[in-house]
Amino acid sequence: MSKIATRRRTVRSPRRSLSTPNQVATVTSAVKLENEQQFMIAKKIQEMTGAKNIKLKPEVDPSLLGGFVVTYGKDGSGYIDMSVAGQVRQLKNDIVVA
Repeated sequence: MSKIATRRRTVRSPRRSLSTPNQVATVTSAVKLENEQQFMIAKKIQEMTGAKNIKLKPEVDPSLLGGFVVTYGKDGSGYIDMSVAGQVRQLKNDIVVA
């Protein structure tokens, strides 16, 4: 049984919209996600948005190195980055700023 870490990395979320019954989200991962992992991600997005149904569109991008990135919302304004590449990018930004 696989588990998805719930610790957030980079999250950009539009205001919760209870009037949207259905939501489409794209989940891009470094490797193909198992059905259980996709279900857990969809469930979390459902909690965050208040949507009754979440349709995931899975994609694979090995350049993420590990983890996943989710975009959701009508205009893709919801963004969750839990990828290794995102963490490296954040560390680089933190070092440059410091």
